[in-house]
Amino acid sequence: MIKQIVSASDWFFVGPTHDDKGKIVYPLAAWALHDDGTVVGMVSVPHASLAATEKSSTPASVQCRLVGAPPIGMYKHLNELTESDLAAAFSGAISKESPNKEESFSASHTHTAR
Repeated sequence: MIKQIVSASDWFFVGPTHDDKGKIVYPLAAWALHDDGTVVGMVSVPHASLAATEKSSTPASVQCRLVGAPPIGMYKHLNELTESDLAAAFSGAISKESPNKEESFSASHTHTAR
C-alpha cells in the first residue's frame, strides 16, 4: 500500500524495449513510498476505462492514471539522459541507442527508503 507520494521533477525511468534493440524512456510523475519502505517511480499511462467511456468528451491528456514503473530498468535524472533518450522521453518514440555498460536492465529498480 502507498503511504506517501511526492513529485519526481526531472526524473525518468529508462528500460529495455521488448526486443532489447533500444530503450524506452518515461518521465516520472511521482515517487511512491510504500508501507514496507520501498520507493517506486510512478509513470502516467492511459486509463482504459476512461478512454473507452469518455473518449469523445474528455481530452486524452486527462485520461491517465499513475502506475509503478516496469520491473526491469533504472531511474535517471534529467542530466544523465543522452540526447536520444530526451527525444524519446518527450516524443513517445523509442531511443535507438543500445543500452551501455552502466545500464544493466536486469536488476530491479525498486529502492528501500532509509
